Amino acid sequence: MSNPKKNTVEEILSRLTVKEKVGQLIQISIKDPDLIEKVKSGTVGTVILAESPTAGNEVQDKVLLSELNAIQKIALESSPALPLVFARDVIHGHRTVFPIPIGQAATWNRDLVKKGGEVLAKEGRANGIHWTFTPMLDIARDPRWGRIAESYGEDPFLSAALGEACITGIEGQSLSDTTSMIACAKHYIGYGAAEGGRDYNTTEIGENTLRNIYLPPFKSAVKAGVGSVMASFNEISGSPVTGNQDLIRRLLKEELCFEGVVLSDWEAVAELLFHGVCESMEEAANLALNAGIDIEMVSTCYEKHLEKLVHSGSVKLEILEDSVRRVLEMKLKLGLLENPYTAENLGVDVYLNEHHKKIALDSATESMVLLENKNNLLPLEIELQKILLTGPMAHAREELFGTWTLDGKKSEVESLADFCKSLQASNITIGESVLHSDRLLKEVLDHEITLIALGEHPQRSGEMNSVSDLSLPAGQLDLLKKVKGIGKPVVVLLFSGRPLDLSEVRLYADAILWAWHPGTMGAQACIDLTFGIESPSGRLPVSFPRSVGHLPCYYNYKNTGRPHTRFPSNYIDSLSSALYPFGYGLSYSKVKYSPISLSKQEKKKGETLTASISLTNTGPVAVQEVVQLYIRDSKSSMTRPVKELKGFQKRFLSPNETVTVSFTIDDSLLSYYNHENKWVVESGSFEIWIAPDSVTGESVSLDFI
Repeated sequence: MSNPKKNTVEEILSRLTVKEKVGQLIQISIKDPDLIEKVKSGTVGTVILAESPTAGNEVQDKVLLSELNAIQKIALESSPALPLVFARDVIHGHRTVFPIPIGQAATWNRDLVKKGGEVLAKEGRANGIHWTFTPMLDIARDPRWGRIAESYGEDPFLSAALGEACITGIEGQSLSDTTSMIACAKHYIGYGAAEGGRDYNTTEIGENTLRNIYLPPFKSAVKAGVGSVMASFNEISGSPVTGNQDLIRRLLKEELCFEGVVLSDWEAVAELLFHGVCESMEEAANLALNAGIDIEMVSTCYEKHLEKLVHSGSVKLEILEDSVRRVLEMKLKLGLLENPYTAENLGVDVYLNEHHKKIALDSATESMVLLENKNNLLPLEIELQKILLTGPMAHAREELFGTWTLDGKKSEVESLADFCKSLQASNITIGESVLHSDRLLKEVLDHEITLIALGEHPQRSGEMNSVSDLSLPAGQLDLLKKVKGIGKPVVVLLFSGRPLDLSEVRLYADAILWAWHPGTMGAQACIDLTFGIESPSGRLPVSFPRSVGHLPCYYNYKNTGRPHTRFPSNYIDSLSSALYPFGYGLSYSKVKYSPISLSKQEKKKGETLTASISLTNTGPVAVQEVVQLYIRDSKSSMTRPVKELKGFQKRFLSPNETVTVSFTIDDSLLSYYNHENKWVVESGSFEIWIAPDSVTGESVSLDFI
């Protein structure tokens, strides 16, 4: 039986000249001075709605739908009369801005991440955007790296699960629907391992680590049907990914069977010259296309040299046509051949509507992590305590958006001070935002409790914003010390795009609520949690180190031949453990975990078993508990981590309620890539934990026979 969709692609392909085929593989910036002429000449396939490679750090022009429709009209009236795909970095929200991705990861809530993707896509598509470059699936173990803010943290399983949820939300049931967009799994692969946490830097990753740590989120994204993958800037062990045929064509396209579009990052094809593996742009075009890069973003190697390379035989026609098919298939799936224009009234009832704001509020609320709560200071009683709100982030508005927010509007986000004023609570005083003054200390003295809002500006995180020091920005720790020196309780509300060194901060804080950069509804979420309107349920998706000297700091490390029970691989001047471990977070109630029960003690290949535990909320407040399943392969043919997250559930418990939580354990949860790069499960003993974080709880043993 024939496939009409395939025939449509083949029909289009058959009538394109080589030059027009090459044109489909070229993506240019909306600010390219020759944009219109290139569109008229049929040498453009997609347009990125950004002015520079670091758009996330800059004020960018807003998308003008009328302009996009006008450009589309020119494309359709010119040969080969194919629609353009418009792409933009809609990373964690369009007009309704959600928490930065690492904040969304702290929700440990697949459904919320999916709903965030749906909102992002609905608002973006209404603005004429077809394609977004999210989710970022880089495993991030070094908080010095600014782009940890865009990641889902340090764990492959959590990143894979939330990445799949985001993709499902963005792409919906049909890409031709005006509420869906093409998602992009980036940056393939290993970008998060940049040496020293310095953006774009060299990475050294062995193949076993690459496959078992860095590959799983991309493998899951492909399984979820993601429409595009972006190759990373970095080199791995001497080979730039943009020109790496083994990683792109063989592993991604052939082994993982990825059928979508692979594009380069901004100018990354031309940057093969800077890597020193090519001497000319012609050589770079040859290397990149043969490696499997279907679309070149912004640089002009394909535009200037690919047609000649095909005619000379350096690039085989079938290689070119494979890439063109992928681009045409994307346009077909988006429905652009039938409906190339975006109606200009779609956004009226879409942008920042009440439903979207409610989802953003839920996401912000569940993203925040209660790190400290000495003497159960929180939640505060708004009517019974005289409270001061102060600190450099107390009046922040657009700073709450976080990095890579191109379309949120400052006027549409409330600050903490704004929201507190709207409560019209006479017991809350809004203090100065200056770092230090005698007047401020007098205000602290006149109040029972101080809420002090501290943290990073978004331009201290994100792309090209790496740091060598994880301390609070200059002056903030000193301010905290001065405020605490008055001798009254202090609650720290901390906003950041990365984990910071809180070793001293925790000494001067009676409570710490970690808020990330929480987006449009962040202020309300923060205050709701502080006053007990909501109960904190966020859990860390990344370990917090004790200092920069502890890096890298992650929970799923290897045992070594000299673990802590023998000759420890530790420091002599500090504990080696994380200050706050992966999976950690406090609530306003206590949840008791029973011992683990296995449905059977032995498992054969192909069988499943159930691991269960009873949870009891022993406190007076309802909670959402993040129940985490960890597994250790105790004996295998290659070294394995001391623990690996293999499942999680977020469960609601009323006061005094007991529930049973169960996980199904099958071969996939016990498997890994071995020394032959085969996905295997080996006989032996496994340890299993069901716990509230990565360092708590007693394990039980399972024998795989």
